[in-house]
Amino acid sequence: MSDVLESEEREHASPVRRAEGMPYLRFLRRMHEHLKPDWYLEIGTNTGKSLMRAPGKAIAVDPEFIIRWNVIAEKPQLHMFRQTSDDFFASGVAAKLAPKIDFAFLDGLHLFEFLLRDFMNTEKLCGPDSVIAMHDVVPMTYLAAEREWDRSRTVNWTGDVWKLVPVLRKYRPDLEIAVADCAPSGLLLVTRLDPENDVLTEAYDEIMAEWRDLSIDAFGAAKLERALDTTSARDPQMARFIGGPPAAAPAVRSKTRFALRLQAPDAQKAPRWGEFNLAKGLAAAFNRRGYEAEIQPVDRWGDAAMPGQVDLLLWGQRRDYEMPVGRPTALWLLYNAGAMDTNALQKIRHVFVASAPQTKKLQRMFGADHVSLLLQAFDADLMSPDGETTSSGALFIANGLRKRVRRTVQLALEYGVEIDLYGLRWAGTEAERFLKSDYIENEDLARYYRGAGAVLNDHRFVMGHQGFVSNRIFDGLACGAPVVSDMVAGLPEDVEPWLHCYDADAEFPACVAAAFDETEDRRAERHEFARDLAGCHSLDARADEFIRMLA
Repeated sequence: MSDVLESEEREHASPVRRAEGMPYLRFLRRMHEHLKPDWYLEIGTNTGKSLMRAPGKAIAVDPEFIIRWNVIAEKPQLHMFRQTSDDFFASGVAAKLAPKIDFAFLDGLHLFEFLLRDFMNTEKLCGPDSVIAMHDVVPMTYLAAEREWDRSRTVNWTGDVWKLVPVLRKYRPDLEIAVADCAPSGLLLVTRLDPENDVLTEAYDEIMAEWRDLSIDAFGAAKLERALDTTSARDPQMARFIGGPPAAAPAVRSKTRFALRLQAPDAQKAPRWGEFNLAKGLAAAFNRRGYEAEIQPVDRWGDAAMPGQVDLLLWGQRRDYEMPVGRPTALWLLYNAGAMDTNALQKIRHVFVASAPQTKKLQRMFGADHVSLLLQAFDADLMSPDGETTSSGALFIANGLRKRVRRTVQLALEYGVEIDLYGLRWAGTEAERFLKSDYIENEDLARYYRGAGAVLNDHRFVMGHQGFVSNRIFDGLACGAPVVSDMVAGLPEDVEPWLHCYDADAEFPACVAAAFDETEDRRAERHEFARDLAGCHSLDARADEFIRMLA
């Protein structure tokens, strides 16, 4: 028995250092932003989660498209071919469509010979300055790296495409090769291409004979580690692919300073205020970018302004606000479009609105240059799919309302759905039997979200009616959890496919059941999506937008 266990443990062990750096989809997005390819080629599109990140002219090839994303978006041209990559290249259609492929992403069948042929055929369409990226070259485990995918034993499968790295290093030393540690299974990046080079074509049979059935054990895990020579995706040498390392705080601080103004009465009460944790995360994001930021409750609003200060109002409730004379003021409407009157909105330098429907309404009133959409977000320092978990079932973390029962709890009671409930003002109510505790520290929320069978969410009446998307949706998704929510207008296109949304009350129990019934494959995809979410829906991403508009 011990020999069997040792064998199983080894198969699930990693043969090389795991790729745990920048998520590969975020890296690809940054490649598009930096390289600005005229023509992009993608082999192995599947659901479209990588194709959607390409803004330019694109060609996509897959024998079985399962498109779940908005892959067309603003693309001037998109050509999709439902066929194998071998048939596609044999047709010669790519050369007729595009004078040159500037950037290609190869993510087809995870077998060495297929990726090798895809690379050979793609290079013939490229120029010396083109870039070819290939996925899954850093195997997660021995089992994931086998040629046959045993779905009963492993969710993740990289196949044996790792072989391409040592083969290219051996046969094509003229190429410039780098392997980025992009989670979850690395990216091989190749440039200095030569479409006239026939070395691989002439040596193809020899390569197949030597490499096709070679295992990692036969090649040697330590030798593979050296051949991969994996580099951090954030290393400065990756600048040629993504435009430089992520922004670090500059030595000289920016002259712009942000005062994050809360409606909490004072510093003592601020931590119990709804926007306080959002303000903390946003201030940290500003600091990482070299901008000073401080949180100001109401009793600090009269403070003398710092040099270069911009007041950023984090607004959720109706309250009169006296605009400081001669000081730039911006507003982020988080919950209620009516929380500030129209006269005040006219005086605001820029209005950010966390609701797509209300953004459009206010843009009609004040103009698109005065109002823009900026949804709520999650704190990437706290919320991620990786880390400790606290197991729970259908998890709902929210305080009770004083005058009525929240919709989620009411439906759980009505349809007999057992939930784990955390929050204030539930003791003494019919829902008390669900209650686990009245409080969870903000720093501990991710543990509960990661361990939940489903994270439940609902929107208070005004939020739901006006289309303000709850930050609980972003928190749950960022932790890799299935999220069950009432339907709200204006859900972002990249987020909606990952939610189990109900419109009619009777749909609630089926949505909870669907969340619990998600397959292992779907859960793995969900974790991959969670890692990529920081690039578009984190407080860091929101800070970038504030800086762009206000600094």
